Amino acid sequence: MKREKFGNVVKRLKGENNELLKQMFPETEIGTSYKDILKDFYKDEIIEVCENWEIKGVKSLNKSKAVEKLEEYIKNNIKKLLFKLDNETIDVLKKISENNGVLEAEKLHTDIIDYFTSKGVAFPIKNSEKYYIYMPKEILESLEIIMTKELKLSVKVNDRATNLIKGLMLNYGAVERERFFEIMEEFMRPYTESGLNWIESATEYLIYESLFFSYEKGFAIVADEESANLILNEQQSRKEFGQYQFTEEELIESGKRGNPILTDVQIEFISNLIKVTNKKADIVYEIFYEVINSINYGKKYSEIMEEIMEILGVYYETDIEGKEFGVGFTEFCNNTRQWILNGNTPNEMVEKNSAAIREETENHFNAEKIGRNEPCNCGSGKKYKKCCGK
Repeated sequence: MKREKFGNVVKRLKGENNELLKQMFPETEIGTSYKDILKDFYKDEIIEVCENWEIKGVKSLNKSKAVEKLEEYIKNNIKKLLFKLDNETIDVLKKISENNGVLEAEKLHTDIIDYFTSKGVAFPIKNSEKYYIYMPKEILESLEIIMTKELKLSVKVNDRATNLIKGLMLNYGAVERERFFEIMEEFMRPYTESGLNWIESATEYLIYESLFFSYEKGFAIVADEESANLILNEQQSRKEFGQYQFTEEELIESGKRGNPILTDVQIEFISNLIKVTNKKADIVYEIFYEVINSINYGKKYSEIMEEIMEILGVYYETDIEGKEFGVGFTEFCNNTRQWILNGNTPNEMVEKNSAAIREETENHFNAEKIGRNEPCNCGSGKKYKKCCGK
């Protein structure tokens, strides 16, 4: 799961897909009213924003009346929204407020921009060749962010909940709905017992976080139901081996970084490679987080290895050196916590499978012996020597 800053999107689309950029950030005057911002929205888009706020009775209204109802509702409820947000989102809102409703978008993550648009509180615009997130004064006047003790505590809880969700998605790929809430309730129990509601913030986060896919069966990091089902079905087929149990802090830290959890073998391999290649550590780690992503999406180890050697400029003069790298890389892959393996590594699965086979064999040989003249245990009613003991 890689969050993208808007500045990177601009670099990618400029000259290549300028029309899409114009649609995303229409040329708009700073100071444009709320109603004028929304005049370019289709009625269906207005209704969708209203649904995101759970505003009832807008479908029967004409577009103009729907906009009026939306504006009034947001002005009356925007402060309540703050109690559902995490620290990063609150900080962006504070900056928008402090800058009279305008904030340069280049360094903002695209998912935050999308969220503000989906709630109808701030909008992406272009003005004087710069890209901004813009909050019309009608909404700005209703927004007063005072970090009270209650709001600070709420934001702290929301941060914990959202980082847990990110950690779960990054390391399991997909989680069945019931299991998802079991894990969340277990880790968030101290806050629930204190009377704090993390479920609303978690639900809000899952709604706006476009990097996650939510559907009837559960939640997934992949983009569609077919891919989510594939992961869940594979996990289900290995259910007897159990789900790897990450600690709460491991998941939270993983969510904060936006990268999966590495095993000790993987860390050692990357550290050795940094020494050999003299590449910056953060670059090499980023490359290998992408390797884990490729593995989880089913790419062949051999294909990934060829790409990695080319990216890192790793070329060996002898076959022995090349073989050593290949062995190390294979160990890296076999120690990757995989989505389809319920967070287990291939090596752990081999060990668990061997243990299960050993237990089955022991049970077979330790089973009570049946006498030849005793009734057969298959239930036929015949003596064992005349039935299965022939």
